[in-house]
Amino acid sequence: MAKFEIKDGVAIIPEGTRLINYEEFKDCTELKSITIPQSVAIIGFCAFKGCSGLTRIVVEDGNPFYDSRDDCNAVIQSDTNILYSGCQATTIPASVERIQNEAFQDCTTLTSIDIPEGVESIGVRAFAGCTGLQRVTIPASVAAIGSANFQGCTALTDVTIAEGVKEIRREAFQDCTALKSIVLPKGMKRVDAVAFKGAISLETITLPTGMTKIDSEAFYRCTALKTIYVPAKKADYYKQRLPEELHQFIVEMEPVKKAKKK
Repeated sequence: MAKFEIKDGVAIIPEGTRLINYEEFKDCTELKSITIPQSVAIIGFCAFKGCSGLTRIVVEDGNPFYDSRDDCNAVIQSDTNILYSGCQATTIPASVERIQNEAFQDCTTLTSIDIPEGVESIGVRAFAGCTGLQRVTIPASVAAIGSANFQGCTALTDVTIAEGVKEIRREAFQDCTALKSIVLPKGMKRVDAVAFKGAISLETITLPTGMTKIDSEAFYRCTALKTIYVPAKKADYYKQRLPEELHQFIVEMEPVKKAKKK
């Protein structure tokens, strides 16, 4: 339980406060709004974890360490452009370069998130346990979808991954039980172990040309799987990269017809 007073849903943090501890407001479901004063120099990881009612995060102008630029309803470390903590009302600014580990973890009222072009990495478990999250877009600037990024997002049905994303790491979409289809874009090179483990509604997977590594347990316990679409004439290629029990689901797509020259 937080050491700061919460009155009518508003956290009272006195000017002069230097530290907001790790998990300071964890599971404070009555918390709706927080203003972080100029004096705060350190905000611990997961400070607002499980604060499902939080809709407003403001860092006072003049704080030399953190800001909430563009009315984003998030805490951003000013000198590194790292988003440290967010909430259900967060809009990620285009200037953010990294989303910190566990930045939105257990934000159960977050329903959609657009990660802007320019974000280069998403920290471990950044959106894990966001059980209300239904839609996410991941831009080309994110080289790899990180470990457990969306683990346990049980309402997630719409995942858009841009061309340029090259890896999906361990447990990234583990236990995303509502996800029915996934399209891996051109340029995707590898999917790590248990990346989609327990995605029990996953029926279709579309793979691009030239993937080099698909771990044998990448789609472990995807019990509804019906079809793995692969490019034309690439069935044998993917049979060498997928476990034998998945070979029955491989279907070659029709070749892309080239436009006729006029």
